[in-house]
Amino acid sequence: MFKGVTPVIATVMLILITVGVVGLFYGWSSGLFNTQIEKSVIIPSGAATCNNGLVTVRVQNIGSSSTVTDSDIIVAQIAGRECTKAALSIAPGQAGVIINAQGCGAACATGTLCSGNVEVRVGTRTGVVESTAFCA
Repeated sequence: MFKGVTPVIATVMLILITVGVVGLFYGWSSGLFNTQIEKSVIIPSGAATCNNGLVTVRVQNIGSSSTVTDSDIIVAQIAGRECTKAALSIAPGQAGVIINAQGCGAACATGTLCSGNVEVRVGTRTGVVESTAFCA
C-alpha cells in the first residue's frame, strides 16, 4: 500500500518553495545579480589621440555606482599590443587617462612611434571597446 505525503511535510515543502522564490525575486529586483555592469567604460569620441607618434587614451566610467580603477581594466592595447596602464580612479560619469603617451612597439614602448590609423582597445570584465587614433 502506497502512502502519500503527510500534510505537515507538504506544508513545510510549500513554505520552502515560497521562501526560495521570494529570495530569487528579491535578489533580481535589488540588482544583486547585476553587479558586473557597475564597472563599464567607453572611449568617448575623440578621446584616443596621437601627438608626435605617441597615443593617449581617455576612458569614461559609464557604470552606475562603482569607481573604476586601473586594476578593473583588463585590456589596454595599442595596435594589438598590450600597453602599460596609467594609475586610474574614475567615479561614475567621470573620465580619466588609461593609456598615456605610448608608442606602437613591443609592449607599447615609447621609443617606437605610431603612424597612420592606430587601433586602440580598452576593456573591463563587462566588455571591450575600440577606437582609432590617427598619427600623422
